[in-house]
Amino acid sequence: MSKKFNRLVEEINPLLDKIDNDYSKDEIDSLLAAINQSIAAISERVSILENQNTEGGED
Repeated sequence: MSKKFNRLVEEINPLLDKIDNDYSKDEIDSLLAAINQSIAAISERVSILENQNTEGGED
């Protein structure tokens, strides 16, 4: 997992630099809000799937 995480960080860092250079603070704030909404939706979906797997395992 650590290698995958490190690779992800290596891929994200240039994007962060690009965002810092190409976007205003308001645009970055808007982007962060959208990312946070996406993370919340993904977390909710993972939780639903985990619950389904748990319920299925009890049969």
